[in-house]
Amino acid sequence: MLDSQRIKMACATHYCIGKHILVYDEIDSTNTEAFRLGALPEGSVLIADFQTQGKGRAGKRWQAEKGKNILMSVVLRPRTHGANLGLLSLLAAEAVAETVEHLTQLPTEIKYPNDVVVLHKKIAGVLVEARSNSTQTHTVVLGIGLNVNQTVFDEALPATSLKLLTAQDFDRTETLTALLRRLDEQYHVFQQGKTAEMLHAWKARCTMIGKVVVFRHEGRVRTGKAIDVDEVGFLWIESEGERVRYAQTEISDVRY
Repeated sequence: MLDSQRIKMACATHYCIGKHILVYDEIDSTNTEAFRLGALPEGSVLIADFQTQGKGRAGKRWQAEKGKNILMSVVLRPRTHGANLGLLSLLAAEAVAETVEHLTQLPTEIKYPNDVVVLHKKIAGVLVEARSNSTQTHTVVLGIGLNVNQTVFDEALPATSLKLLTAQDFDRTETLTALLRRLDEQYHVFQQGKTAEMLHAWKARCTMIGKVVVFRHEGRVRTGKAIDVDEVGFLWIESEGERVRYAQTEISDVRY
């Protein structure tokens, strides 16, 4: 079981994230629970040893063995224009990638918009769900799944974990606090509107840019060249001589 007291102590000096912790042995989904509870303080973290209905992007399920991984949600209430919310998934992916790279000493890639990959295998994913009261006030739940000590995965899914990459067991509480520290720093930068450096770091990990990609949009499989990811996290793709700008929620199953 994760140690909530150790987590709180480690997060005591953070700007925002991790000062309120909820730990569950088993739950349907930490993202679902965060919205159910409603009035949680900003920066609240919900962590579960096991999720019976873990969520992935585009309605997919996130599958993980009990007690071996990090399955969590972070509640954020950014005051910003709704168009900027796409950056939150990028900053979360960058924070996860930095944490994984630090722990494994292996180069870490980000697959647009927010899958973290090492040696061509997925180690983590991010799911951002938002509800807005106005154009400037939002409740955002940032769901993160990070494979830590799990060693057996569905053969159909090219996945890996910290343990598989390093041949050692990890203290999940220490791993979580390292991740929360980076998330807190990145979110503080976001709140200050100073996201250019983070976006530059994210792009350096996203090898998709400049390559031909296959993706799904409005139920159709399409092909084009990924040109850039702009300042609010939208993807520009060139196809048949035309450049089109896509929000993260408009496309899925991006392959390259």
